Amino acid sequence: MCSSDLTYLRRGFAHVVPAPEHALFAVGMFALGAGLLPLLALLGTFTLAHTLALALTVFGVVTLRPTIVGPMIGLSLAYLAAEILLKARLERGRSGLVFALGLLFGTGFAGGLELPTSDHGIALAAYGLGVAGAQLAVVAVLTVLLGWAQKRAWYRSRVVVPLSALVVVFGLWLSVARWMGD
Repeated sequence: MCSSDLTYLRRGFAHVVPAPEHALFAVGMFALGAGLLPLLALLGTFTLAHTLALALTVFGVVTLRPTIVGPMIGLSLAYLAAEILLKARLERGRSGLVFALGLLFGTGFAGGLELPTSDHGIALAAYGLGVAGAQLAVVAVLTVLLGWAQKRAWYRSRVVVPLSALVVVFGLWLSVARWMGD
């Protein structure tokens, strides 16, 4: 890896910090409590779709107005969290939803990404790996803080439900704020 690749890896990681949508997505995936391998598969699916959408948007293949995508990202977070509130277990077919969310998030955040004049593919891959690394860091922190409690009878009522309700409220607020032009 050259210094340019490391720059995009760091940018991808740092992208998650000021954009709480990504961190809250990872919180939602963790809250599903599906286990480590399904969680990693879902985060990988999201990252693949996110990177694909970034590429399609940056290269002008797909163009969506931020005034549409921004509110949709907030609504998608609220939907994901509401689904977690209503369903106790991860259901089959969630990878399709996660892929769609990755496409949406990637399209929404592509506007601020400036690529080098060469090696676009490597820069996009490094950026995507940075985003994935940051989401894994969020999951690692949650695992340290809450992993011990996941098998407890009270975990859903005391952890999953309040966290999910918070994400619903944030997602709805974000959607309205972006619709009004934050």
